[in-house]
Amino acid sequence: MATIRSEIRRLSRLEVSSARARYIERIESVTDADNVPSQRVLEKSGFRREGVLRKRCFDRGEYRDEYIYSLLREEWEKARESR
Repeated sequence: MATIRSEIRRLSRLEVSSARARYIERIESVTDADNVPSQRVLEKSGFRREGVLRKRCFDRGEYRDEYIYSLLREEWEKARESR
């Protein structure tokens, strides 16, 4: 899990050239509803929880809920300017 956490942090700090950034309007991430550490990393990186994807995946004999998060371009730009 530490690898995933560090990768999310690295991606959230990614400097995208203005030529490429104009085509990126939204970044999404989905995490298991019980995976609180991943949720914290996403929220600290500026992602907002949008909702619950009920019984979206089947794991270990049961259907599990997932949360969907997103980061919009204007949110990313605002966070980048405040650094």
